[in-house]
Amino acid sequence: IKRECFVFDYKNPHGHSTTDYVGWIRQGQDRIRDLSCFGTRRYEPYVIVRKCASPKFDERFTGYGKNKIQHLYHMRWEGFRFGVFPRGFIIHVPHEKSKAKLMWDIKDSPDHNSAQRMSHRERMDNLYSTFCEEIKRSSPFEKSPPTPICKSSSSTRRKKGK
Repeated sequence: IKRECFVFDYKNPHGHSTTDYVGWIRQGQDRIRDLSCFGTRRYEPYVIVRKCASPKFDERFTGYGKNKIQHLYHMRWEGFRFGVFPRGFIIHVPHEKSKAKLMWDIKDSPDHNSAQRMSHRERMDNLYSTFCEEIKRSSPFEKSPPTPICKSSSSTRRKKGK
């Protein structure tokens, strides 16, 4: 048995780097470290949230891709705040790529009209753009959610109508 531990998805720094694993190791055991911003729009932390308080996953996101990102985007624009839990961790068991992951970049079959042929990734990317606009329009925040993307730290957060 191999006994190795490593940062989940270390080849995708956009997915988990905001967690700052070195900071996690050094943070005190008695406090949750506040995440005042996300380092990237693709940050995909594992979250602990009451089911009754969480927005639902958008069921238009099917198969592999964008489902966690859309959920976190929705949570940010609903006003959720995020933190890093001290000394808590999870274990991800490596597994074979799912059929959905394998289909991610494959274009539709040749019998489709060539102008309409898209990969699942392209469909989910297009849907994600639409979803983000829908959420922004329905959010109580005008310019930025309470947990913005870090590089926009100078943005002002005002409630709509105030």
